[in-house]
Amino acid sequence: MTSLKWKAEATMESMTRTEEYYLLTVPDVARRLGISPRTVYNSLSRGDFPIRRKKGWGRRVQFSNLDVNEYIKSLPYVDGAFLKQ
Repeated sequence: MTSLKWKAEATMESMTRTEEYYLLTVPDVARRLGISPRTVYNSLSRGDFPIRRKKGWGRRVQFSNLDVNEYIKSLPYVDGAFLKQ
C-alpha cells in the first residue's frame, strides 16, 4: 500500500514539473481568459498583452501554462466573477 502512495506522490510531483513546460496556443489562452483569439492577436500586435509569450515553432505564438495560471490568479475576483480592469 505504501508503494502505491509513493507512486501517486511521484506522479503528482512529475505533473507539476511537466506543467511548467506545457505550452498553450493563442486559442487555448483565449479560451482560458474568456476572450476571442482575435483579441489576443490584436493585443499582442499592440504590445499590451499582459502575458509574456514564448518562442514557438515558426510563426506560432505560445505561452507558458504557468504564466497563464499566474496571470489568472492575479486578476481581481469578486462574487464569482472577474472584475474588468
